[in-house]
Amino acid sequence: MRACVGTAIGSYTVGSYANDDQYSVTVFDAVQWQKAQNPRAIDVYIDNTFQQRVRY
Repeated sequence: MRACVGTAIGSYTVGSYANDDQYSVTVFDAVQWQKAQNPRAIDVYIDNTFQQRVRY
């Protein structure tokens, strides 16, 4: 599943301090999930830009 995101507004650290399993995630002002596509199709992206959908 892919998401379209708005503007990055900060970051948030998640994980366990005890296990040193921390990582940062980017926080966006908006997130819109794309609808699931036909499982017999592949969306082709080049440099994060949609190019075409290939059906098989």
